[in-house]
Amino acid sequence: MKDKLLRRLRWLLSPPPAPPSFSAGKKRCAFVTKGGFSYANSRILEELIRQFPEYEVESIDVSDLLQQTKLLCFINIFVALWEYPREIFTRIRPLRECFYLTDLIFDALKRAMAARVGPGTHEFTLQTQSLHDFSVPGVPHFVYTDHVHLANLRSPAFDPNHLLPAKWIEMERSIYENASRVFVMTHLVERTLLEVYKCDASKVICVPAGYNTAIPTEIPPEVDANRQPRILFVGVNWKRKGGPQLLDAFLQIVERFPQAKLVIVGCNPAIRHPNVEVCGKVRIARVEEEYRKAQFLAFPTRIEPMGFVVIEALMHKLPVIGTPIGILPDIIHEGENGYLVAHDDTAGLAKAMAYLLANPQKCRQMGEEARRVASGYTWEASVATIRKEVLEIIEPALV
Repeated sequence: MKDKLLRRLRWLLSPPPAPPSFSAGKKRCAFVTKGGFSYANSRILEELIRQFPEYEVESIDVSDLLQQTKLLCFINIFVALWEYPREIFTRIRPLRECFYLTDLIFDALKRAMAARVGPGTHEFTLQTQSLHDFSVPGVPHFVYTDHVHLANLRSPAFDPNHLLPAKWIEMERSIYENASRVFVMTHLVERTLLEVYKCDASKVICVPAGYNTAIPTEIPPEVDANRQPRILFVGVNWKRKGGPQLLDAFLQIVERFPQAKLVIVGCNPAIRHPNVEVCGKVRIARVEEEYRKAQFLAFPTRIEPMGFVVIEALMHKLPVIGTPIGILPDIIHEGENGYLVAHDDTAGLAKAMAYLLANPQKCRQMGEEARRVASGYTWEASVATIRKEVLEIIEPALV
């Protein structure tokens, strides 16, 4: 807590960053992000720079734009408390999340973006996620997102009482209306935009995401041979990702498989059990190490925008046991590279885990298929599709 307060105080007292310098005569574009996005933003930026060599890519984070409106940020804390008291005080959403959901900050960030980007300086803009509208009149704008708010209603575990107010939904809708193209990471989000938001079908394109960990070109046979009966869970939000249900299912089978371990990476649930290893938040290199040691990934998520860890696990030759939410129905082929169980079905989850623990050879066969299926999910392929669509809008004569 003390470190967070010190970071925020330093941010408040620090001067706005100096405008970046650019090469004379080179075309420019802007890549707009908010935080790391599970390491995806840095990987996408790398590919943008590589695949748009004729453009100078300016990376803009929301925190950069907020630097221009520090007094307004202070005021907005009280606005968020006024507009979202139920969410904040019942802990449905923390204050830091509600801070970004006010119309005050929505409009302020749009103005700050317009002051930074314009028709005379940038050829196009691309933002990841759909929290704000960073479109600027006269500049073709593209959105690449893993989630839209009303897609929550298609998750059976979502409580409709947790929906954001209609005013926010209308602000969100403007993000898609003002975009030249909306790239989405899953077919679930694509269907939601077409059927619920009534977006123009010609604007919505499904562009699957890539994996964010470093994965060797080939996984040596000895890695597969040395895999242990370790059931891996990777996720920051233990409850939303189905962690309690996973623990319940694991405890149903642990006596039959006394050598099995449930390894939890990314969060710190208060669990004390000799067969449960809680790693907490670790560096990405440690996550990669756990992928190499595990027998399979258990990811019984209850509400899921995307699920990058599923692609990463499959690429590491891990079968995945999950739920039909987010990207999982797009990439998990029943009985071939994993299994899908209904959310909160702990008996079904326990049965699938027990089968894979009892059949390590079958697990290895499924791992081969897992890597084959996931091999097409790369940021290189994703950004190549985005480049084609962008150029059709901004330079149609060259396509």
